[in-house]
Amino acid sequence: MASEKVTEVEMEKITPAEDRESSDTEEEKVRETKEEKEPEEKGKEKEDDSEDTVYSKLNSPTEDIYSLALGPTSPAKHDNVYRKLTVYRRLSAILLLLCVVLLAVLLALAVKLSEAKSSQACPTNEHVDVDVERTTAAGVCSRQECQAMFPQELTQEQNGRVCNECGKGWLKFEGSCYFLSQTRLSWPKSREECKKKGGDLVVISSERVQRFLTQKGLMLYWIGLSRFESQQWTWINSTALMSSYWAGSPEGGDCAFLSGGRTPRRNWYSNPCAALSHYICQRG
Repeated sequence: MASEKVTEVEMEKITPAEDRESSDTEEEKVRETKEEKEPEEKGKEKEDDSEDTVYSKLNSPTEDIYSLALGPTSPAKHDNVYRKLTVYRRLSAILLLLCVVLLAVLLALAVKLSEAKSSQACPTNEHVDVDVERTTAAGVCSRQECQAMFPQELTQEQNGRVCNECGKGWLKFEGSCYFLSQTRLSWPKSREECKKKGGDLVVISSERVQRFLTQKGLMLYWIGLSRFESQQWTWINSTALMSSYWAGSPEGGDCAFLSGGRTPRRNWYSNPCAALSHYICQRG
């Protein structure tokens, strides 16, 4: 009986330790299983977190993403672009202003030019009974007034008429107008052209006129002196030749011409009337 009790006591003493050992081993097994499960769970959590972050970026894109896709994001580059744009805008405004100013200047010049063409200074003529004081005081000569003062002395110039005392290409000397031609014709044709211009071949009535025409012309010019009907030299106005300026014998032909640029006292020559030469017309 005593031995049985001892064994029971030993059994009682041993069982709690064994129980403890078994519990310890069970706890260790649980820990090991937990440790084995924890890496797997952490990996799964990381994968879940990464998927959540990706989907959150895709589902709710911000303005920064678009800025990265569309252009530079550095503030320095944005400042440079903004400065360039402001400079270009200022230059464009300056150029536009210059264009407007130039256009205004051109318009002003065009208006002044048209006014200058439409109104010319009114000439004076002592032998015409026109209210000269009224026209000269205004400083403008109308077409009607100019035509009343000089009815045959209006010439065509570009798109309008010019109030000119003698006309375009004519020279004024001692109350008469003279035209030195630039073309060469025969003596009869030259006279026809002078008549078309409202005059006739020149009649040199004084030494002053002789000197004036000699200085102005440098060519050979037909003058209104011939001897068609008789052997006597006669002017086209049927007056006889009184003062002559022959350079040699006048027997070379029946029509006379003046050699410009030479000595005024000796620069007349005679030539056949069919020869071609320049001519001098006279009017007034």
